[in-house]
Amino acid sequence: MRKLERILWIVVGIAVVLKLLHLPLASFLLILSLSLLQTLYFALGWVVLPSPTRKDQHIGLTILTSVALSTLCCAVVFKVQAWPLSDVFSLMGFVLGCSAALWAILHARLRSDRRTYAKNILVRVLPLVVIVGILLPVSDREMILFHHRDATPEMRDLYDRLHATEDDVERDAIWHRIDSLEHAAYLRQTGQHP
Repeated sequence: MRKLERILWIVVGIAVVLKLLHLPLASFLLILSLSLLQTLYFALGWVVLPSPTRKDQHIGLTILTSVALSTLCCAVVFKVQAWPLSDVFSLMGFVLGCSAALWAILHARLRSDRRTYAKNILVRVLPLVVIVGILLPVSDREMILFHHRDATPEMRDLYDRLHATEDDVERDAIWHRIDSLEHAAYLRQTGQHP
């Protein structure tokens, strides 16, 4: 299981680099790898987190850590993709992650024989808590504008209007205009004339 976890984290790293470079398959790889990690942590946290043996685990701490890691992975996907409810998952994951980290630290101080177990928890939880803590104040609008930072001023204006409106008819019209502008840009790029 730990090898699978490492492989998935490597894929997450590759997906983030692809996302920053605006290359194809970035979103797909990010969603797939973090969703698999989320499932792995939620369903099999007791297998991924053991110290020398599973008997050394504290069942409550293992369950809290599994839920926290799963929620943190979900929060990262939602925030990076600028999906609805990203702030809810980010806040929930941040609170659960901090709770799991504090409990692991206290547990390690009370039971010195379980320091390896607590270290395994902290190595997984703290980086995700820091990432979500950094992403938490970033709004969905800022994330969308970051994804489309190379867009023309007209496209940026359309994305701003899309984010600001609640009217479904207007949103459909804006999406239609965005699609037509992207199609025209693609045709220009490939040497075909729109």
